[in-house]
Amino acid sequence: MKKISLFAAMLGLVAAAHAQAPFGLPFKAIGYDADLSTVTARLPLGENALDLGLGFKIDNAANDPFSMTAAGFYLLKTNTWGPVSNYVSLGGILKVLDQPNDNVEITGFAGLQPELTLVDRFVVSTRFGLNLTVIPDFVLATAGPATGVSIVGGLNFKVLF
Repeated sequence: MKKISLFAAMLGLVAAAHAQAPFGLPFKAIGYDADLSTVTARLPLGENALDLGLGFKIDNAANDPFSMTAAGFYLLKTNTWGPVSNYVSLGGILKVLDQPNDNVEITGFAGLQPELTLVDRFVVSTRFGLNLTVIPDFVLATAGPATGVSIVGGLNFKVLF
């Protein structure tokens, strides 16, 4: 998985030099969210933004071969210090899991999302805060990178247009 993430980051650095929105779509950026395993698109809302993500998994060897994740986050820009921008992130996550019971999960999220601009059009970020799962069970928990304290495990990247 680390090799795929490294390859995706390198591909993003190469693509960032000639980035433009495909087909004239109103996207400000396209990228990948490693925490949720989704492809993301950012829509500008003035100085703020809306991050939308969609991911699929198809496994022919499993009994239930399909799982899906859809996510949306409203990013309220708080400040910018040079190449670092800080956002308050509010949103929700819908997961259709490949499990026989309780296969739908709906979660709300509130937290922070710092972003670092590495080159002119390449951004990396991570997201941490609180998750409130309402379906299948009511659970309030901290949220952050999937690998515990390491921000590398939950590192997301985007190519800006």
